[in-house]
Amino acid sequence: MAILGVGRYSFAHPEKVLEYLSRYVFRIAISDRRIEKVENGMVHFTIKDKKRKGIYHKMKLEIDEFIRRFLLHVLPQGFFKVRYYGIFANTCRKGNIVKAKELLAEEKSEQVREAIEDGKQVWEKRDTVWTKIMDDIKNHMKHNCPVCNNGRMRFVGLVSESPPVCSPFG
Repeated sequence: MAILGVGRYSFAHPEKVLEYLSRYVFRIAISDRRIEKVENGMVHFTIKDKKRKGIYHKMKLEIDEFIRRFLLHVLPQGFFKVRYYGIFANTCRKGNIVKAKELLAEEKSEQVREAIEDGKQVWEKRDTVWTKIMDDIKNHMKHNCPVCNNGRMRFVGLVSESPPVCSPFG
């Protein structure tokens, strides 16, 4: 990534764009490594001194206050951290993605035709066992209700075997 003036970068490769965006889009308010310990109802962690770069200070807060401050960084339901524009804008996303796939398919078929004309061998990717396995894993990781396919489910824990429930009426 080359620097273009103050705070501006050139993104020569898609990987660099993803690397840059992921630092801001997928991070949380405080990382695990900054939380030192939790004891006696207090959370001990380090904070950066914004006035003096590179200087860290230790801070402690009551658990309730720490959680309150942490939750200030959680977006309300329906709010999004990333807004889409261009070909991914909501109003025209579906049609643009279809068109982009068509254009990419045309470009690929053109490249294949040119390669055949040049006498090169053309290899095409085929579905493999691994593709099937990955699809199964992705389907297994969905968190929708398996009965009605609505709602969001999350793993809370395993239930150990318990004695049968007896009716108090007999």
